[in-house]
Amino acid sequence: MIEVSLIIPTYNSERTIERTINSVINQTYKSIEIILIDNGSTDDTLQIIGEYTKKYKNIELYNTPNGRSIARNKGLKKAKGKYIKFLDADDELELDDIEKSVEFLQKNDDFFAVATGVTLVNDVDKTKTRKNVEILYGSLSLLGSNPFRINGVTFKNTDNLVFFEENLDSCEDWLFWYRNLKNKKVKILRENFSAIVHITGRNSSKSLDNLLIHQIYVRSLIKKEDKRTNLKLKFHDLKLAIQYELLNTTMFKKDIEEGFKYNIFLSKILLRTPLSNVLKKKLQLKQKKNIYKTL
Repeated sequence: MIEVSLIIPTYNSERTIERTINSVINQTYKSIEIILIDNGSTDDTLQIIGEYTKKYKNIELYNTPNGRSIARNKGLKKAKGKYIKFLDADDELELDDIEKSVEFLQKNDDFFAVATGVTLVNDVDKTKTRKNVEILYGSLSLLGSNPFRINGVTFKNTDNLVFFEENLDSCEDWLFWYRNLKNKKVKILRENFSAIVHITGRNSSKSLDNLLIHQIYVRSLIKKEDKRTNLKLKFHDLKLAIQYELLNTTMFKKDIEEGFKYNIFLSKILLRTPLSNVLKKKLQLKQKKNIYKTL
């Protein structure tokens, strides 16, 4: 029986897919199936994968319409392993990652998942940064932020997994982790950094604004499903509401205003005070630094 299903969505990944697949093939733990889901590549991705499927019986290729969530859901439906892990087509796994995760889960059956940090590699300047799991809001951390990288969690394959929201093109992993891990025991192996995540460049301010809007939207969905909160999370929600007002967008307007009703009311008041200029400068600074720290 296959122990681990490794799900990899691909799209025009000819430059990196060999590195990604090889990092799985070379794992110290061998009971793995590799499920590749292609989103309509027009480069040589399929030809490269085809060479692997000819050589390795544990590698399967499927096709889906465009969309990471659609691809990952297809992989979840095809997965036969006892455990599941995701990997992006431009990243790679440390060679002993699967072995360490499976070893823990096999010895601790009451745990649903294992989570680790990742190593971020800037492919432009070649710098490396280790990023650990961040617990920002205590026991409610999954409600207010996404502490887990998509490549950093190994979890049990069960019949009641909640699939990815296919209409989301950003922050879909946060909603997936929240719905599947919220009431489960998750072991954080802080000494382990399971995946190597390659950063290829800087995003535009427009794409970063889009990311922030999706973060606010996903938080609004979670607020509807789970009313729990604490003081730190309340301040976090107020910051999100202020940022939403400053972005002046109509994306997800109905859901966000319903989920953040009282926060938006308060943020409108604050933005009519002298604090308004300070808050605007903070948002502009985040855009200039090319990073949002709302999560």
